Amino acid sequence: MNPWISFRDIEYVAAIAKHGSISLAAQDLCITQPALSIYLSKLENRLGLPLFERVGKRFLLTYAGTCVVEGGAGILATRDHIQMQLDDILQSETGRLRVGFPYVRGISLLPPALRAFRERYPKVEVLIDEDNAQNLETKLTGGELDLIFISHMGDNSLLEYTPILSDPIVLYASQAFADGLGAARREGFEQPWIDLASLGQTPFVLNFPNQKTYQITMQMFADYGLAPPTAVQVQNQLTAIHLAAVGCGVYLAPEYFSYNMTFTTPPVILSVGREEAYAMELIAAWRKSAAPNRLLQEFRGIVQNVYSYGDRQQDKRK
Repeated sequence: MNPWISFRDIEYVAAIAKHGSISLAAQDLCITQPALSIYLSKLENRLGLPLFERVGKRFLLTYAGTCVVEGGAGILATRDHIQMQLDDILQSETGRLRVGFPYVRGISLLPPALRAFRERYPKVEVLIDEDNAQNLETKLTGGELDLIFISHMGDNSLLEYTPILSDPIVLYASQAFADGLGAARREGFEQPWIDLASLGQTPFVLNFPNQKTYQITMQMFADYGLAPPTAVQVQNQLTAIHLAAVGCGVYLAPEYFSYNMTFTTPPVILSVGREEAYAMELIAAWRKSAAPNRLLQEFRGIVQNVYSYGDRQQDKRK
């Protein structure tokens, strides 16, 4: 005896009970009458219980048969609901997407990106995790996230990385400080350009060594042979921009950090670099083993478009 029961078992028993007839049930199920008779006989033998009482040509449910039909109705309804959900997911109408952002990137990128995504997919649940890049990669590898955005091309063999774009490193300064620099337009640079070599004695606002902004700043100092004094060292990049805006030193960081931000005292943004701008990349990453996911691809594309929107906003400021 093997008393397991399948979806098909429930469907066949329910059809016979509905019609009270093997022949009519067979027509409803689009199978032959002999095939259904054999199926029912094998099912009853497997369960070790009669499911129908044969009264002439009528099939009447036994107590066991009634349990199968009544209990099975809820099971079939749940199955159909699950199938509908899977169909919706296949059509990208519903689902869930778990996305990770670095703290500062999330402040500027997430609001416009999430708004655009929800306008397109209002039934998709988006779960957001803000953390540092190392933790985001760990969570992605462990299956806790589906997609992350980070500022470096990682080397985790389980992950797929793709550049979204390069974000130019600019100098944030106060208006008073910028007025005395004589910045000018220069081909290949978006903002008024200054020679970083002229700032050797200027105090700089710095982040900490484990942060990408600090590492890029140190590389720029090395390239220019600079060792400027440190005005103050802070963790939060937006705090650093605010400090530069009010004259507490100058600060090197990606230009996009200032997009979609409101400042009581706006910073002046200046381009730096010799032949071309220094840059910090924005990288999207996801698991190589993940099934193709349209929602993931759509969200990634929207984030890239948000940067394009930022470029248009920059054009308006000129």
